[in-house]
This record gives sequence, C-alpha cells and structure tokens, in this order.
Amino acid sequence: MAVTSAVAIWLALDQYHTNALSKIYEEDFTARLHDQAQRDRMRFNDAVRQQYQTSHLIADTAKMQQTIQVLIANSGNWNDAEASFDLPDGNDASWLPDRAILRNTHIPDFLLLLDPQLRVRKRFSPYHATLPDVYIRPSQLLIEKSLHQTLMSEQAGVPSLISTAKVFGPTGDLLGYVMAISEINSELLLASQKTFLATDNIVVIALGRPEVVIASSDEAQIKLGTPMAQLSERFIVTGNTFFDYGSSEIQTNFLSLIPRARFKALMEPVISQDRQQRALLAALLIGLLILTLTYLMRRIGVLTTKVALFSEHLFGRSAPSQVSDGDELHKMEQQFNHLTQEIIASRDALKEQTRLKVEAILQRAQAETDFERLNILMAVTDALGVGVLKIVNQETIAKTAVMQRFLDDCGGAKTFLQATPGVDLEVEDAHHNQRTFEIIRADTIGKDLMLVTDVTERRQQDRVIHDLALFPQQNPSPVIRISKKGTLLNANPASQSLMEDWNVAEGDLVPAHIRKVVLRTLDDHENFHQDVVIGESIFTIVFSPSPDGEYVNGYGMDITSLKVAEMALKNANDVLEQRVNNRTREMKRSESNLKNAQRIAHLGSWSHNLQTGDSYWSEEHYRILGLVPDSVPPSLETFFDTVHPDDLSYVESSIREAMADLHDYVLEYRVVHPNGAIRMIEELGQVTTDSFGRLLELSGSLLDITERKKVETELRIAKEHAEMASRAKSSFLANMSHELRTPLNAIIGFSDLMTNEILGPVSNPQYMSYLKDIHDSGQHLLSVINDVLDVSKIEAGKFTIDTQDVHLSELLEKAYRFTAGQAQAAGVRLKMDFDDNLPLIKADPRKSLQLLLNILSNATKFTPEGGTITVETTLEITHVRVKVTDTGIGMTPREVARALQPFEQIDTRLERRYEGTGLGLYLSKMFAKHGNGNLEISSIKGKGTIISITFPLADLHIHKPLTPPQIPHDVESNHS
Repeated sequence: MAVTSAVAIWLALDQYHTNALSKIYEEDFTARLHDQAQRDRMRFNDAVRQQYQTSHLIADTAKMQQTIQVLIANSGNWNDAEASFDLPDGNDASWLPDRAILRNTHIPDFLLLLDPQLRVRKRFSPYHATLPDVYIRPSQLLIEKSLHQTLMSEQAGVPSLISTAKVFGPTGDLLGYVMAISEINSELLLASQKTFLATDNIVVIALGRPEVVIASSDEAQIKLGTPMAQLSERFIVTGNTFFDYGSSEIQTNFLSLIPRARFKALMEPVISQDRQQRALLAALLIGLLILTLTYLMRRIGVLTTKVALFSEHLFGRSAPSQVSDGDELHKMEQQFNHLTQEIIASRDALKEQTRLKVEAILQRAQAETDFERLNILMAVTDALGVGVLKIVNQETIAKTAVMQRFLDDCGGAKTFLQATPGVDLEVEDAHHNQRTFEIIRADTIGKDLMLVTDVTERRQQDRVIHDLALFPQQNPSPVIRISKKGTLLNANPASQSLMEDWNVAEGDLVPAHIRKVVLRTLDDHENFHQDVVIGESIFTIVFSPSPDGEYVNGYGMDITSLKVAEMALKNANDVLEQRVNNRTREMKRSESNLKNAQRIAHLGSWSHNLQTGDSYWSEEHYRILGLVPDSVPPSLETFFDTVHPDDLSYVESSIREAMADLHDYVLEYRVVHPNGAIRMIEELGQVTTDSFGRLLELSGSLLDITERKKVETELRIAKEHAEMASRAKSSFLANMSHELRTPLNAIIGFSDLMTNEILGPVSNPQYMSYLKDIHDSGQHLLSVINDVLDVSKIEAGKFTIDTQDVHLSELLEKAYRFTAGQAQAAGVRLKMDFDDNLPLIKADPRKSLQLLLNILSNATKFTPEGGTITVETTLEITHVRVKVTDTGIGMTPREVARALQPFEQIDTRLERRYEGTGLGLYLSKMFAKHGNGNLEISSIKGKGTIISITFPLADLHIHKPLTPPQIPHDVESNHS
C-alpha cells in the first residue's frame, strides 16, 4: 500500500514538474528571443539611419558639386522654374561617389538628384526599377519631412523610406537636393540583418489595421499579406514594437518570431532527460522505503523478544501472546504493558530501601572531616596544575603530585621556602630552563599552606605582547631592536634607508660605533640620543634599554628640517653676533642678537600679563609704532592710541574674541605715527592659560608689512596689465584670423574649381600641379588659422562647446576614414578595436572628431614605417575611454609637458622632418577638458606613446545595444 501511494504521488508530481519546467523554459526562451528581437530591430533602425547618412554623404561630396556645376553650365535652365525637359534615363551612376566610399552602405532602390525647383535631373536604380510618378516632381512638404531624418511613408500604395539632403555651394547657396528612396520589403529587411539573423529566427514588418505582413525574412514560412492575428498559433511572437527611429506617417511594426514546433523540438530532449532523471530518483527512493520498512519490522520483532526475556529474567514470567504472527507492534505493546505492571508492583518495595539509603548517605556526609575536604581540594588543585605546599616547623610537605613535580624539577623545597608570596619566583630548573612561579599564601584554607602556580608561559606571552606594543611595524619613522651583543634583531619597514646606510640586514652586527652606544645605554639604564645622516636626511635615534638588559630599542625621527633651521639660525646668530661685537661689547650677547634680529626683520615682540597688568615691548616694537624706545611705558592703552581710528574697532573686537575663545589670532591693520605717517602692520597674537583654562598672558609680535603690501599692489597691477595684453593679443589673433580666412576661401574655392576644370581645361599640365599645391597650401593655412582662432577663444574665455548625444562609433569610423590614407602612405598599420555596444556620449561632434583626427594624425606622423597604431575603447562608470597606442618615437616627460603647450614643437632626430604649428595636442586637451572629459599622455622615449581620452556618457533612460560601427573591429592599413 505504501509503495502504491508513493508511485501515485510521484506521477502527480512528475506531471506538475514537467508543466512547470516547460513554462519556465518557454519564458526564458521568450526573454532571449526578445533580446534577439531588440538587436534585429536595432539593425533595421541602423539601415534606416544609413539611408539618411548615404543621402547626406552623397550631397557633401565634391563630385556632387562638380556634377551640378556641369549641369548648370550645359543646361542653362537649372534655376528656371518654367523650363521643361524630359525625365533623364535611369541607372546613371556617374554622379555618385566611388564605390569604396559606399562599401558598407545599402544602396537605396532610387537615388535622385533634384534641382532647386524639385525636378529630377539625375537618377539611379540598382534594380533598373521604374520610378513612380509621385517622385518625378516630389512635393515641397515631402522634401521638408525627409530632410532631418528618414521618413516612413506610403506613396503610390507602396510603403517606403525617404531621405533627402541639401546640396550647398562653396558660398553656402542651395544648389539642389539628393533624395534616397527604398521600398519597405523583404529584400530591404534581409539586407538590414546581413549575417546576424539567427537560423531559427524570423523577422517581419507589419502594416495597417488590421496588421498584415508586408516584409518577411522567410517568405516560405510567413507569406506576405498574412494577418498578424494568425501567427500567434504557430509562432512565438516578441518585439512587437513601433519603430523608434525616423519620422513616420504610417503605423509600421517590427516583430521577431520563431516556430512553436521548433521550440518544442528544442525543448523535448531537455524535458525527456529531466523526466528520466526524476523516474530514476523515484525508483531509488521507493526501493529505499521498502528496505527501510522491512528493516524496521525486523528490529521491532527483535526488541519485542528482548522485552519478553527481560520480564522473565526480572519477574519470572512474560506477557502471554494474544495476537497472531505478523503484528509485531501489538506484541511489543503487550510486553511493555506487562513490564510496566511489574515495575509498579515493585515500586513500593523500593521506596523503603531508597529512604534507608538516603539516611545513610546524609549521615556519611555529616561525618566528613576537614581533612577529607582538604584532600578533595588538593585533588582539584592538582587537576588545575596548582601545587599545594604545607610548611610545618620549617619543613615542607608536598600535598599534591604537581607540587612534588615542582620540587623535583627545581632543586627541592629550599628554593620555595626563600620565596616571597605575591612576588614572581624566577628559577632555573634541572633542564636549565628559566621558569617563573606565582606563590600565594592560603591561610583561609589551611594553616601554613602555600599555593604555587607555574606561570612561565603566561609571563612570556605578556612580555611578547609588551614587546610588540613597543615595536609598531606601521610607524612611519625607523624603529629597530639591537641585542646587547650588537645584533640587529628587528627593524620596521621605515628603517630600510638606515639599514642600507649601515650596510646590515636583520641578524647582522651593527657598526662598531653603534654597538658602543648600545653598551653605554644598557650600562647607564638611561635613554641615549644619537644623530645619523642618511642620504640628504638627518635622523635622531633614541636608544632605550629593555627592562631585562638584553636589548635596546631604537626610535628614529626625521629632524632634517629642524637641523636645517638650527643651522640657518646658527648662521644668522653668527652674523648678528659679529655685528654686535663690532658695535658694542658691553651688552649681553643674547639680548643684542634678539634686538638686532628684530630690527633687521622689522619684527617687534610684546607681552601683557593679565594678572598683574604689566606689559613688555621690544625696542623694535616701539619703532614700528613710531615711538622712541622706552619713551612711554608699554601698555594696551598706549598701543590702542596708535591704531588707525578706522581700524580700532576691528582690532579691539578681534582681541576680545580671541580672549573669549582662547585661540591665537592674526590681524592686519594700520597704525599712525606721531609724524602722521601711516604704516601697515601684521600682528600675530597668542593666548596663554593655566591648567584650569584661566587667562594668564597675551603675547605676540608685530611686523611692518607696508613694503610688502606695496609690492603686492604692484604685482596685482602688473597682472591686470598682462591680462589686458593677453586679451588684446587674443582679439588681434581673432580679427586677423577672420581677415585671412576671407581671401583663403576664395583661393581654395577657385583653385578647386580650376583643378576640376569646371569652366574648361587647363592647357599646361604644370599649371595643374601648381593649382594642386595652391589648393593644398590654402587648406593647410586655413586649418592653421582655425587652430589659432580656437587658441585665441580659449585664452579669451569665449570658447564654447555644443554638446549633444553622439555615437562614438560614428566618430571613430569617420576618424579612421580620414586617416587611413595617410597611414597607408606612411607604411603604418592602423588597428581599430572597440566594443560593439558603446553607449551614447555627450560631446560636440565637430570638436570631438577634430580631437580624434589630431591624435591619429600625430600618431601616424611620428610612427616610423612598419609601426602600428591601435585604437581601443573601454566602458567605465561615467565615461567611455578611447586609448590610442602607437609604436612611434615617443617622448620624455619634459617633452610631453612641452607638447601640451601651444605653439611648442618637439625636436625629433629622425631623418625626415615634420610640419606642424604645435597646436594639435594643446587643442585636443582643451577640447576634451571643455567637453567634461580628459586627455592624458604616457610616453617612453624610443618606445611609443599612449594617449587616453575620456568622453562623458549621455543621460539615457532606455539602455539598449548600439548599432555596430561601419568598420571591422580589426582594420589594418598596410604599406603595399
């Protein structure tokens, strides 16, 4: 029956567990599918964003402006709103950029070049499709909606992505528009996913009310036009969200699905294995239950037999068996009842015997003698390791085995008879070991009894703890221990310099002169001070003897500054003494030194006894106040009379506050001399109290700081003049930069126009070379002027940063694109390695791109052929760090400091020479600083340089994976 119940319970639990496990797996699978759906949707969003970037990339190329200039020159009706012309032939790719620029870009279904009147002048379709009529002359409203971001719209019954970019001329005038159009279909969906789509995953785009499928990555399983309501029966659907990129005129949803049959096929092995494991476990548990029940029944039978035999042995009979074989529990119950009745019957007989035994025990306890109690105490002390010694007529008796062992080990009882109770007894035992005993008289227990305890280990531990307390390893000053034989026993880490100066290590003998100091300290039992010089520092070491005379402790203290001050003071005293001896030999030397020092330093001293009212002024104190020394008695009233009336209230309140709060003070105020001269004074005051906090004295010094204040005023005026000069310089640079940029724009524009031969061919080929040199030189000079203008703005405090949320991967992609050619020409390998999921950063796109270009350009310029430049990114708590590592010529720390200053260049000793203004690193550091980031340089001369830039993270509320960059993670540009 028990086995049947167990099997039924297991079947019910197995079914419940299987259902619960399937539900958990489905929830987990759905969650992971949802994450995959988020990534799939982000890739489609990236395709939408790429189309917008493609239209702007085409519009910004020089080739586009050249094409429009040719069309304007050939047609003559580019801006004529009334002119009519035939729609140009399709698939004309001559006006588009080179394929290398669009290598990672999905080409839209249609690329159109529109004139300012929104007429199609050029068109291209990679699939040779027919251009719908609605796009032959699109409306102005459609253009405006698709200018700032990709527009999702249904035109001519076809859902499409529309992106438009303006084309501007060199002078900023509008030349036309570039429009990119892509139909939202399965081909576009598959192109957006590339190779990232999972094998079991299907993505679809739904449109309309009710929603139907308009694009599918697997049309064999999900056909176009299928209602979304029918998909949930055969598929697990996640990621049903509206697009969060681009503007939209239609309700378009992106979904990710997986067939339920595929899910069941994936889950079936896991569930089957789990069921097999549970079945095996259940079988083992049921078998164990059967064995346990069999064992218990046998044990109960054996126990029943033992109870019956016990009853027969104790009472002569057992309970008769009244049940059939097999009911072992009932048999045992009968035997226990019989045994209980027999015990109750004999209980009364036992009561009388128990009473008699108790009376006997009480009588025996009362008959215990003091001697027997003492023996018990001796046994207890023996167990505790305490020896008991009884003294009778100058003879000793060991009362415990412990005490007898003490006597045998330590030379007999005579040793302990001479001991003084309460004082530790130091004894050398038969094994030549030093032992310490604690002796206590125990007259309250027994007459002439002594308790002896071996406390050797306890005293050793106390000494070790005491020694460790006197030897702190964390002391910042040297702490050492030297034995009386001169061996360095211990030294803390701060003693390393001292040990190197002595050329010793722990366990070695210290120098001979130090050993003499150790012996002298131990002999005199007093501290001894010894000064030592270590490198450029002076230490004083206090040698302190140990209580047992076995070693000394040395405590060091750095007194370099004190010695320097003493030497300076000694030199000053020598000078003063020489002058005093030349003028007067009658005055006491110490008094003369003080007076001359105060006179030279224009420093006067004073004191006022608050108990007696007496005051003291030095001679220089009189002179500072404009008085003849000793011409008037010194007092507070006389002093206050010399203070400038406008400063008197301030001085009095400050002194009263110091006296009330018992703190020192520093004041600056004016005094008026009797001749009307006004001097500026600095006063340092000190409050002296007794041990009870009562005021005793005010004292301090006066310093004439009139000349110092004049110098400070002159310095402040000079600083203001320098700042005015700097502002004038910055203003001049800004004005000159603007004046130079105007003709430079014309030079660059016309040289570009002539290089591309817009208005006709240039007959002489040499002129083309000259034109290219003029164009390149103008561009270089324009970049230099822009850098100088930025420097002037920074120095004038008018530099601003236009921060916005930026994809760092896009900045890195552009920086790579702009510097890859330079790296390839220089024979340098350029590697880009950064995280796929970089979050948005808060930065100025233009300045941040210029910063990265400056760093990569410098790294390429100063890295020899065959070198490597690596760009890596690291996500930190509040920032993203970009690290640029090169194997170039490197810099010393002094050169790094110079490179971060404006207009500074580092003289390299390579064969080739490098151009530059010395502004690249300085501007990069300023751009990073003003953008709430940082730029750090770590470089080794001849090894290479590491430049680390941090960008602050943007304030995002929805954390989602970012679009992977358009360049591979390991991009190399090699010299062919």
